[in-house]
Amino acid sequence: MKKALLFIFILLFTSASWAQNRYALVIGNANYPKVDDRLPNAINDTNAVSAALRDLGFSVELKQNLWRLDMVREISAFMTRLGSSRNSEGFLWYAGHAMEINGESLLFPLDVNVENDELIRATSFSVADLTRQFGDVKNKVNILVLDACRVPPSDSKSRGVGDTTRVIKTVPFPPPDLFVFYSTAPGTVALDGTGKWNSPFAEAFLKNVWSTEPLTIMAGHVTSDTLSLTGHRQRPYTSGSMSGDNTYYSLNPAGVRPSPVVPPVVPPVNPSPPQGTYNIGDRGPAGGIIFYDKGNNSNGWRYLEAAPADLKMAIWGLAGEDVTGTRTGIGDGKRNTERIIAALNRKDESGTAARYARYGLPPAAQLCVAYSLNGYSDWFLPSIDELDLMYENLKQRGLGGFNTTGNYYYWTSRYWSSSQHSNRRAWYLLFDQEGGKGILEKGEIFSVRAVRAF
Repeated sequence: MKKALLFIFILLFTSASWAQNRYALVIGNANYPKVDDRLPNAINDTNAVSAALRDLGFSVELKQNLWRLDMVREISAFMTRLGSSRNSEGFLWYAGHAMEINGESLLFPLDVNVENDELIRATSFSVADLTRQFGDVKNKVNILVLDACRVPPSDSKSRGVGDTTRVIKTVPFPPPDLFVFYSTAPGTVALDGTGKWNSPFAEAFLKNVWSTEPLTIMAGHVTSDTLSLTGHRQRPYTSGSMSGDNTYYSLNPAGVRPSPVVPPVVPPVNPSPPQGTYNIGDRGPAGGIIFYDKGNNSNGWRYLEAAPADLKMAIWGLAGEDVTGTRTGIGDGKRNTERIIAALNRKDESGTAARYARYGLPPAAQLCVAYSLNGYSDWFLPSIDELDLMYENLKQRGLGGFNTTGNYYYWTSRYWSSSQHSNRRAWYLLFDQEGGKGILEKGEIFSVRAVRAF
């Protein structure tokens, strides 16, 4: 009996120690204001990976849509936590855009400048610097997962940024006991996934992360499943060495099982009439997220569905012009957008809207009506009251992957509505912790989230 109690005590002590020394930083960059390619699954993936790592005993910091300075600070703080104990275990997952320049692999924060190679280097984060920091910590073991580059980012003004031959390469000499897991082989493109909740690599990782097998074997299962999910178009790749006591290192030595979750509703690939009823937070027929139910079908609609990710940042446009008839209420967004587009079509091509469009900043309403997802192209810019519903029913529940930060030049946490306040100003909603409506000049550059009614 005493031996049994001693065994249980040792097991509990070991499990507690195992959990206390595990630290994870999960970064998902999706809503890039200066490149054309958004990565909505980067948000979905990092949410799911963070939840899994918490179940596995990691102390997890989940950070999404980071600017460069924020990225530097978060990685520095993470390394400090790892350095608190020689027995600590580190796990860093990066999902977002990245590329290679002259043999150097670079991770992209939101404010990366992609106009030329020199500016990219100056405004990105070097993978070589990241691995050097892991080596300096000298802790027990570290895992670095780079789910990049899903699609090489493109910008009409950049030189070669969209070239698929410039995606990230492997780290040439990783420090000891650093296991680097790439979502795709060197020089090839990783897929973000189409019409799915997670990218293929993340889906395969989440399926196998519960394995008690050594990490190197578990990685082989992830590779096999990723190949299967992508029709052999994407092959994950590993590098680094696990030596000594880490040879048989496992992410799940205690055999933890995943917490029960309700699987997400997968949106249809082809448009079809909505069937049945939806709840707030459900996947909508277009692949967005339901954020309002009117309770009955009147005036041709019952539900409001938000796009799964932000569009490009934009101005409101039409500064100095009165767009007559825009309103603030629920159900007014579509008509507001139609009025704004009509006004833009009347505006002289030498006006403010045309000048901003040449710099990649078209008016917000124009972005929404040009948006298409899974065959649905009936999107519009929401009214201020519709935005408020989106904040309360999605953002406050941790849904939608909205921007909650910003700086002087890019107020990413402010979202334009289609409700004009005056000929020079329009309504916006702040999506930070406090929330709140505001009025600012139509030439300000804010985030845009399209919606549709059905």
